[in-house]
Amino acid sequence: MMSFIKSRSLLYLALILLTGLIACDKESEKEVLEPKFESFTLRPEFNSGLNEVVVGDRSGIEIKLTVPYNVSLNNLVVSFNYVGVKVEVNGVEQISNVTANDFSQPVTYTVFGINSEPREYTVTITKKLPQLPQVYVEVEGRQEYRDDEKETYKKITLKVMDPDNLYTSTTEFNAIGEMKGRGNSTWYGVPKKPYRIKLDEKSSLLSMSTDKNWALLANFYDKTLLRNLTAFEISKIVEMPWTPKSVSVDYYLKIEFEIGRQKNVFCEWHFIIFLVDMPLFSAPENHF
Repeated sequence: MMSFIKSRSLLYLALILLTGLIACDKESEKEVLEPKFESFTLRPEFNSGLNEVVVGDRSGIEIKLTVPYNVSLNNLVVSFNYVGVKVEVNGVEQISNVTANDFSQPVTYTVFGINSEPREYTVTITKKLPQLPQVYVEVEGRQEYRDDEKETYKKITLKVMDPDNLYTSTTEFNAIGEMKGRGNSTWYGVPKKPYRIKLDEKSSLLSMSTDKNWALLANFYDKTLLRNLTAFEISKIVEMPWTPKSVSVDYYLKIEFEIGRQKNVFCEWHFIIFLVDMPLFSAPENHF
């Protein structure tokens, strides 16, 4: 009898051990999916102001992106691929190409996996520094102005770019007209010359008044590039009449010139310069 009981006890013990081993095997067979982002981008088709895809720079659990200055951070839609079962921000499930978030402050994304701890990513989106408007002038024949050609009008094509829409809602403006030199000591013998532009049709440039006559002030002798701008601002503050409006721009003059024996070299002279609205007027009597 004792032998029978002992045999049954051993049998039960063996069954218990076998059941435990099977349970351990099943536990080890459970799927484990480590959560992570595989890509994180901003696409122009889902975000106004973008002209190209912005790819996130991923470093560990930090993701950083930089967008143009004119792009609002308040309502950006992210496109992402991930490993896991879902992605959330503050408990709200995120859908790639659909869900918008406010990125004026860093945003924490949580990726959930299977049988693993969720992973949190901190996403920071910043703006690039604003770009100055750009003025491109191409002279007919692409000939450089000589000192003795100050009063000679030459036909030009003009392109004004405002890439970050600092002054206008349109990024590009094109026109044709004429251009000659201006100034005296600021014209002769200096590599950076001022010009007077006369457009064929009245136009508003960079939200200044509508006119045909414009000036490009080179400010070659002003190393700060602030003297004229400061004077114009003070004049505007004290409400002096006929204070011209002005905008600082990057100026490109397209010309051809010779270097040694090599001819027809296409070149761009690049300056920071003032584009000034110069309407024609007659001063009233006794006005100085």
